[in-house]
Amino acid sequence: MRRVNFWLSLTMLAGLLIFLPGLAEAQTKKVTILNDSGYTDKQIYLIVDGIFPSDGLYHRLDWQTNTYLAVKTADNTVPVPGQTDRYCNYYTTLDQIKQADGTYSFTFPPMNGGRLWISLGKPVYLHINDPPPPPAPPSPPGVREPSTDNPSDPNYQTVFDKFEFTDDDAGLHANTTTVDFFCLPLRFEMKNGATSIGKRGISGSRGSVIQALRARALLKSLEIPSRFYSPNNNNAAVSFPADYFDSYINYCWDYYKTHTLTITGVVDTQSFTASGKVKKINNVDTLVLEDKGNSETHSIAKPSSYQVFACAGVGVFNPVGTPKTPPCNRDGFVKDEVGSALNRTVMHLDFSLWGDSNRYYQLNGLPPDVYKTNIYSQILHQVSIDQKAYGYPWDDKYSQESYLSAVTATDLILTINNCKSNLAPVNYLLTDN
Repeated sequence: MRRVNFWLSLTMLAGLLIFLPGLAEAQTKKVTILNDSGYTDKQIYLIVDGIFPSDGLYHRLDWQTNTYLAVKTADNTVPVPGQTDRYCNYYTTLDQIKQADGTYSFTFPPMNGGRLWISLGKPVYLHINDPPPPPAPPSPPGVREPSTDNPSDPNYQTVFDKFEFTDDDAGLHANTTTVDFFCLPLRFEMKNGATSIGKRGISGSRGSVIQALRARALLKSLEIPSRFYSPNNNNAAVSFPADYFDSYINYCWDYYKTHTLTITGVVDTQSFTASGKVKKINNVDTLVLEDKGNSETHSIAKPSSYQVFACAGVGVFNPVGTPKTPPCNRDGFVKDEVGSALNRTVMHLDFSLWGDSNRYYQLNGLPPDVYKTNIYSQILHQVSIDQKAYGYPWDDKYSQESYLSAVTATDLILTINNCKSNLAPVNYLLTDN
């Protein structure tokens, strides 16, 4: 008991040190929020949470005390109409964090998987789940995040989005994401003091992005009032053709029945080469690539359209093996390459061209009746700063994602672009509105 109390005392002391005057600047990073949304500060709700590397627990920002507290099931105190569960009062509004200099900001200590939840008009409701009972391994309470696929979720009709950040030994890392849906037009700048490291995110207004997505007839069915879904979704209220990618998938799998695909890469500092063709395995056309140097085989069964959009599927894109071990990492590398090449419509090209972003989302010599591309991701790249976006789960392949990272970074400046403007013409996408 004495040893437990000793470690608890050290943990409490560490938490206090993070926020003592004079030490906060050395140990915390800062997020400043700019409100160009067209909504008042009182209409913009915020929540911050993430995992502390010091204890592996989820913590959330207590806005009243400017400290981070471990989440607990006892935080589920807020009743929400129509819900049997209770939810957490973790939120504040933008006007409540106004600083003396007129800016809006908060700081955070070293944190993994940090998220700033932003919503308009009403808060995002998080629920803390109990750890699973034995015989499951002991684990801390978990955060039940908003479901955009479940119409009974209290956040389903809320206009919300998230900004992701991590601060670890490798530096500060941040990104916006539209992998699952587009909702708020967020952009950010990473800085080291007064020096800008770069900018990422959506460049225009909410209306201009929605207009661009609506311009593609197949995407219109993915819109509901609160958000615009990607084809990578499980919401029964929206739909996308289940066979959309089939012509291109079939073309590539037929092509590699007679042509050899060779993928090269470096995983865990070790170079490797995997080569092969499509073979029939258990009556399923399967791309089989042999890595003779490591005595490994990487197999990808012909995927469905949804599996391409989701970059997932057992026997297809899910890596085989134990995570963070070389065989699994190499298998994941190969499947990342193929999944990304299908989304970007470059899989039929020589592997040396798969990293050429100038060829992404284009015909690339295909017959018109075969050509298919991830049109959702294509548009999100077009409307993003430097055409960097998370348009599908593996869009970080060849650094195409809306992500910045720097060891020296100290600040993040997050802007909520105009959310009230009229819809803009499609050719007016790449300017701020």
